[in-house]
Amino acid sequence: MPKAKDTGLASFTETPPEDKKPSTRRPKAQGKWVHGQMRMTVEQWELATQFAFSERKSLNMLALLGISKLREEKGLPPLPDLE
Repeated sequence: MPKAKDTGLASFTETPPEDKKPSTRRPKAQGKWVHGQMRMTVEQWELATQFAFSERKSLNMLALLGISKLREEKGLPPLPDLE
């Protein structure tokens, strides 16, 4: 006769067998796009958003253009695939 399935809260607290544990590390930067975040104050965000709007560019594109320019100033090649 099959074992009765535990339906109480204990079933949620039991650790899965070693072979069924999910990986604690997930692969990063796989695929065409990678997600990133920036933290800024509200004032910085307002000024940056106003500037991006006046330039008709996204904040992301402005950030990438800025990083690319800083790289060029250091003698490094610019970021590829920007306009």
